[in-house]
Amino acid sequence: MHSNNNQLNKLKVLLAAPLPPPDHGGIANWTRIIRAELGKNPNLDLRFVDTTARYRAVTNQSLAVRLVGGSVQALRDTWRIYRQMKKYRPHLLHLCTSAGPATLKDWLILRISKWLQIPSVIHYRMGRLPDIAKRAGAEWQLIRRAVRLADVVLPLDKNSEASIRNAIPQAKVVKIPNMVEIDDIDRISKTGSAPPNCSQGCIRLVFAGHVIPTKGLRELVLACARLPDYNLLLDIIGPVSAGFLQELQQIASTAKNGDWMRCLGSVDHEETVRHIASAEIFVLPSYTEGMPNVVLEAMACQRAIIAAAVGAVPEMLDIGGPQECGVCVPPRNVDALAQAIRRLADEPQLRRQLGLKARQRVEQLYCVPVGCEQLVNVWLSVSRRKLWDVHQSQS
Repeated sequence: MHSNNNQLNKLKVLLAAPLPPPDHGGIANWTRIIRAELGKNPNLDLRFVDTTARYRAVTNQSLAVRLVGGSVQALRDTWRIYRQMKKYRPHLLHLCTSAGPATLKDWLILRISKWLQIPSVIHYRMGRLPDIAKRAGAEWQLIRRAVRLADVVLPLDKNSEASIRNAIPQAKVVKIPNMVEIDDIDRISKTGSAPPNCSQGCIRLVFAGHVIPTKGLRELVLACARLPDYNLLLDIIGPVSAGFLQELQQIASTAKNGDWMRCLGSVDHEETVRHIASAEIFVLPSYTEGMPNVVLEAMACQRAIIAAAVGAVPEMLDIGGPQECGVCVPPRNVDALAQAIRRLADEPQLRRQLGLKARQRVEQLYCVPVGCEQLVNVWLSVSRRKLWDVHQSQS
């Protein structure tokens, strides 16, 4: 009987989120951490539905493929989540999304959750909300409808939070940042064989992520090619198509013989961390981001960081604030990117200072205990408020 009572007292959470391989992308890392850390919490009963896009390779950005394949997967995901809600009867649904083509699916799932009287949390895992709100198109209208259905909305950054609050003042909005396993980063960076550094006096830059145009890789290679007087080595880590790889190699060949750029392909998480930890500069010049986990990992590795000023990145690096711990440049701006690389290449002391500040900031704000506590508090507030509302209506 005691065991049954414990089970009844647990908070039952249905988490719907992607967990794509390899498991070191931002959303994959967040999902893995939540399942690992909160899955062992004795007061939680956490169930999981994997909503990973299985219909295309990550490097395939075809709109037609995304619309057709995405529509089929949206129906499948909706059906799977509905079945879990009916069978499991969770106290709340936590739905992770990147909006875009999934926005209609999000709205439908939240409608079903409302119909089943299951409280819901929608977690926007991207930084495009301010831009979507400015355009005020069909996607924004659907997002607004979805937000009105959810009990709590979780954005990643303060600009996304402001966009939702301005459009829907009555919405309950709680900013929940990503988190990084600092102890794990320390263990990895101190064990195993570190990737070989470049020659004496070389400045090694590392990029890690999906090697696609919207990650700003063209601009990054062009920026490095404009600095022939510097002894740079650029290591690009992540899955890449043959066509885009050839394009990057052609750009690199315009400076020296092009062998200063290396595309290392997909490597596992631990090797990626070792590459970051052994670099002088980590670079992420994406056109759009949410709150990239790889930046948090670079901060935990005490690396100097150059990144595009998109999504939550300026907030993560405290650009313009007392804890400024990186350099942000406008996206798609080759000149600004080259200037930032030149500046950090010329100032080793600045690189060290930025790295130390980055580590301090990630320990204060983005470690796993802090992030998990924030999330559990949101879950408890949602479930308790909803249960109270039901109790009051039945009185």
